[in-house]
Formats: sequence, C-alpha cells, structure tokens
Amino acid sequence: MTDKVVAWIEREVGGTVSACVPQGRWRDAWFVTLEKDGVSTSLYVRGDRNEEFPPDPLEYEAIVFDTLGKAGIAVPRIHGICPDPHAIVMECVPGRANLATAESEEERIAVLEHLGEIMSDMHALDPAPFAAAGMRMPANARESTIPYVVACEAIY
Repeated sequence: MTDKVVAWIEREVGGTVSACVPQGRWRDAWFVTLEKDGVSTSLYVRGDRNEEFPPDPLEYEAIVFDTLGKAGIAVPRIHGICPDPHAIVMECVPGRANLATAESEEERIAVLEHLGEIMSDMHALDPAPFAAAGMRMPANARESTIPYVVACEAIY
C-alpha cells in the first residue's frame, strides 16, 4: 500500500519521496518527506476511515479545508486525494496531537485558548462559501445542534 501512495505523490504532486513512515494508528496514515526542486517538504497522508462514520468522504474534508483556508483560517494545504488507497494528501504542519504531552500546564492552557480563538473565527465566517462548496446547511435548530447524531441515526 505504501508503494501506491509514494507513486501517486511522485506522479501527482511531483518530486521524489525520500521517506514514507507509517503513523501507526487505527487507520492508515503516513508522514512523507518529498524532495522537489532542491526543497524538502513534509506531507501528511491520512487514509480513509473504512467505516460508515462520519458519513462524509475524504473529498468533503478536502473541500472544507480548502474553504477554511480561503477564509483565512490556518489549515494544512491539500495536495489532492489518492484514489488507491483512498487517502487525503496534505501539508504536514508542526505540532503534537496530544495535549497530555504539553511541556507545562501553561502551554496546555495556551493551546486550548488559541483553539478557542480559532473556533470563534470559524464560527464568525459567512456560511455561503461552505454551502457553495457542498456543505449541508441545517434546515432547522435540531439539525444545527446535533448534525452528526442525525447522520448517525440515518446510518443506524
């Protein structure tokens, strides 16, 4: 499977993959180093969930990231969708995935406060570009407060 990811990245993004390291999580994911025009770039490849939830495909995630980026929210740049294995190829941004690894309680609180600021910025955005990109807009108050519960109920 890694060979297919590497081949797709080299063909579609361009350059030569010098490293492709599995992340080791419940779904396929890789940290990739791409060499292109003398520049080394870190990519992150996140495979499909291979389950029904969430009900949105990786293509939807890519559209949301792109729309957020165009609105000024800091998100990884999407390079594309690898069809086999089905995976989203994006810029790898620095950071840690687990706040339990924060160097101090002050750092942990600062990260949470920054997250709150970003969430506030996201919720202040005009929803029209998201609707134009294919995001489902809630039809009523119930759908706006529990959209994934409603989606999961339909799957069930």
